[in-house]
Amino acid sequence: MMLKKLVFLGLLLSTPVLTCCAEGLPPDVLLRQDGIDVRFEDVDRFAETIPEKDRAGFFDSPKRIEQVLQNLLNQKLVARDVREHQLGSDPILKAQAAQASDEELFKQQIERIRDASNLPDMTALAEESYQADRKRYVEPGRIDARYILIRTELERERGKPKAESVAAARKKAAELAEQIDGSAERFDALSRQMAEAGQAGIEVGELEDVGSDRHPDALQAAARAAAGPGAVSGAVETIAGFYILKVTSRVADRQLSFAEVKDAIIEQKQREYLRRAVEEYIGGLHKTPLETNPDALASLRDRYTVAAANSDT
Repeated sequence: MMLKKLVFLGLLLSTPVLTCCAEGLPPDVLLRQDGIDVRFEDVDRFAETIPEKDRAGFFDSPKRIEQVLQNLLNQKLVARDVREHQLGSDPILKAQAAQASDEELFKQQIERIRDASNLPDMTALAEESYQADRKRYVEPGRIDARYILIRTELERERGKPKAESVAAARKKAAELAEQIDGSAERFDALSRQMAEAGQAGIEVGELEDVGSDRHPDALQAAARAAAGPGAVSGAVETIAGFYILKVTSRVADRQLSFAEVKDAIIEQKQREYLRRAVEEYIGGLHKTPLETNPDALASLRDRYTVAAANSDT
């Protein structure tokens, strides 16, 4: 079941990038391909599945907008293919398909493709992948660290750090890093001083297993790059602010054996195999150039910000 879900999510992002433009599309049509239109009303229906307070933030991303449009176009193309070519002459199936949503038909068709795929034995391929890149299959050792954090303020609406706050925190972190200059002793002295003073916007504490995926990527990378206990990092930027780390303990990484990772690699290879089968099917449905409506597409980024503002008045 998990494999099926991952394949389904992955294939939604596997269509061509929106690059073609066309003049003369109706104002409510965002894009068109092979006679299929994606309209504002389609995106509005999707937007209703997102909590109203989160819609403006979700659509404040060209990449997410592109993904939504690709997903909707895929669903429509697959649903039409099912209705026109996959049901034979069975009137009951045709009646059921006529009542089903494009999303339902899309999911059903992808499951049929998956179930019809004859997965080959991936064991040899999995072992070949393991031997070719053994460093990829390493269990990171635990790293604990003390930290000094210069916090940044977040915008209320978007939850992003304020530019002026980031600039000030960056400057302060650079000054502290220069004072410490990689010295564990100076880090300890400065962190004690800050903890006793209780300065606003500055936090001192400890992080457990900072090299794990429980923490932001930048902190993981800084911790793993440290030589060992006593090593001090430079200023590390995260959404919360700028960290300076001092490693307090580190356990060596462990190379995993093929037996330990075999099942996970095989599942990954099966997922890739099934994704290719689905992508080939969907790719065959994109038979004509994609037409887009640039002005309509540009308006999507602010469409739900405006809607939220109107609902508050």
